[in-house]
Amino acid sequence: MVESRLFKPLKIGNVEVKHRIGMAPLTRRRATRDRVPTPMMKEYYSQRASVPGTLIISEGVLVSPSGAGGFAHVPGIWSQDQVAAWKTITDEIHRKGCFVFCQLFAMGRAGDVETAQKEGIDIIGPSAIPLAKGAPIPRAMTITEIRQMTQDFATASENAVKAGFDGVECHGANGYLLDQFLHDTSNQRNDEYGGSVENRSRFLSDVMKAMVDAIGPERVGLRLSPWSSFQIVRMENPIPQFTDVVNKASKLNLAYLHLVESRVDGAVDCETEAPERLDFAYDIWDKPLLVAGGYKLANAQKLVDEEYPNKDIMVIIGRHFVSNPDLVYRFKEGLKLNAYNRDTFYVVESSVGSSEVAILRSQDALRMPAIESTKAETRWTTRIVPVVLAVAVAYATYVVVARVCVKYLLGSLDETGAAIAILVLYFFFFLFMISTYARTLYHANFNPGVVPLGPRAVERQKAMGEKRMMQSYGTDDVEGRAYGAGPSNDPDSPGLECFYSRDAFVCEPDGRPKWCSECCNWKQDRVHHSREIGRCVHRMDHYCPWAGGMIAENSFKFFVQFTTYTASFCAVVLGASAYVLRRQVQLGASPDSYLIAVIAIAAFFGLFSFFMTVTAVRYILLNMTNVDILSFHQKVYHLAVRVPRGTRSDRFGVIVYPLTMRGTSSHSRMSGKYERAGQQSGDLSATSRDDLATRTFAVLETNPGENPWDLGYRRNWQSVMGTNPLDWLLPIRHSPCTNHENSESIYPMDCILDQLRSRYGLPTGPPSDENTVMEMRGLRS
Repeated sequence: MVESRLFKPLKIGNVEVKHRIGMAPLTRRRATRDRVPTPMMKEYYSQRASVPGTLIISEGVLVSPSGAGGFAHVPGIWSQDQVAAWKTITDEIHRKGCFVFCQLFAMGRAGDVETAQKEGIDIIGPSAIPLAKGAPIPRAMTITEIRQMTQDFATASENAVKAGFDGVECHGANGYLLDQFLHDTSNQRNDEYGGSVENRSRFLSDVMKAMVDAIGPERVGLRLSPWSSFQIVRMENPIPQFTDVVNKASKLNLAYLHLVESRVDGAVDCETEAPERLDFAYDIWDKPLLVAGGYKLANAQKLVDEEYPNKDIMVIIGRHFVSNPDLVYRFKEGLKLNAYNRDTFYVVESSVGSSEVAILRSQDALRMPAIESTKAETRWTTRIVPVVLAVAVAYATYVVVARVCVKYLLGSLDETGAAIAILVLYFFFFLFMISTYARTLYHANFNPGVVPLGPRAVERQKAMGEKRMMQSYGTDDVEGRAYGAGPSNDPDSPGLECFYSRDAFVCEPDGRPKWCSECCNWKQDRVHHSREIGRCVHRMDHYCPWAGGMIAENSFKFFVQFTTYTASFCAVVLGASAYVLRRQVQLGASPDSYLIAVIAIAAFFGLFSFFMTVTAVRYILLNMTNVDILSFHQKVYHLAVRVPRGTRSDRFGVIVYPLTMRGTSSHSRMSGKYERAGQQSGDLSATSRDDLATRTFAVLETNPGENPWDLGYRRNWQSVMGTNPLDWLLPIRHSPCTNHENSESIYPMDCILDQLRSRYGLPTGPPSDENTVMEMRGLRS
């Protein structure tokens, strides 16, 4: 199979990337109030440089204080502190073999008027036309200000090179200052910068020339969004205007042209076909083209390989890079993508949704090997049992087909109808038994729902060089260990944001999730550590010698189908053999020893699989597993349930996330602490939404024997077996419960949440406090 051009090298300016999947500029608002990049940002970019040869375009970087327009916590590049901080980030990206361009922009009328007034600057634009009805009216820029802003872009370009960037991208898209000058709906000047197509292009053209003069054309790219209506009222026909811009950029011999397709509109994208085309720009531009448009693997390959095979196109992807730092590797290997969470995109100065270490897997770990038991006797059993099953099925097939049907029913007994009926039933259940067993076997061994190891465990595994690292770190049961146990006791270590970005999760009595000291990772709801395989597993049920692996979330449905079809298969074998044996006795013939043996085997396996099916169905209807059922009637769960900020009560404790890192002050990170019932509140207030983006959780207890995940028999059944009766019968689709993209909790627990809220005097339903989630204006670049 010919490899897609998507994974072929491409020369862009002075750099040669190893593939054609680039990371889009994504505003995250993780800089300081002074717009200086933070160590958190270094970690963020380092993770997304996990595949060597990747081109990363930085988040939008402001060129000057006047260009910032009051947009807080977005990085700039005009001060020495900013340049020095960016240098640490670019050095880290280069250390990992990747390249980075700095996207430079100015806000214009899209700025934040409240913050701008505090900083003593004006909201400016090409004309005194507000962004939207009711929005502040910007002040029209003077000629002097336009020329100064042009120089600001040139100076920022020089600073970017000093900071180690491989190049810069001029942001002329998405309704920011340069884009505002291009549209006749926002630019109604009557001087040299407005009125005609050429005049409206002049400011952007001057900026591009200044940037090229400052650092050279091979270091400069341009981003345009001809069809976008984000922060702009789109002109009736943008093609003449943007044709003029692309022609001017082409004459400057820039490194690349970056185009945003019409289906991407600021913070919103979709998977529909774009109604407007960019062919007018493609026809002009003869150098590398970067294209953004809500792409995934299939349509990215189609764009590069089929639609424009003669163009040097790189596909730019944004939001999926947020939740998949190793996106390029996942695309190439055809691996599943993690869903992104929009609520975490702009949580100011917080690691929530930024440093996805818990999501990032090593590339070796992504090639999941078979999950084997750590016990030698179990490994031998799992190798022998499938062979025994295969021999038993082969023997049953010989007896039923060759002896029962052919020799007796079709031969001496002359019962053709019975023989046909038995053969049809036999092979019907035989085929379904084999297919469900194959699915169970695969998922139990290769994809049972194992939780990725934490970073420390990965490092430890590599250092030890052992296939089963847990054997060297003790065999005690770590199921009940608290968050501080094991090699990492950091209360806000990477991965914690996966919990408090949801509305509820199972926790320790102090409000923190459970910690697995062996896997060095936080344990999500219904995750249990298996001493059998030395790993944490989602919805672990049992280690099955029949399948030679772990029956858990990904394999439980197929296992139930397998035991059901096995019991049915054995019933057919038992019934057919018993019928012929009875006929032999009636005719006075000697009983066939083959029939007696197969009846004994079928009865043993049939009864065993029948009782396993009954037990499994019971667990499904109760929404429980073997592990859940242990001491269930005495078990009490602690649930962290999100409540409006400021909630306090003598009846329960509260905890505020994100937590304070040990060894840091409350000024460098958002502070929060656990308060027991009746304890006085600590200082958890915020002076503004930019200072604090926190979530408050009440720590509530269930009653003994109360199952948080019991949704009722019908929904419990559907969560495992599916909603379509065909899904109950066919081993095709996974259980719906394997989808963990629910924002409320990793597994639905809506029934118990309303009961607990009512029991503790809290409002039912999710909290409506507008401050519990930071709502930002949309994707800024």
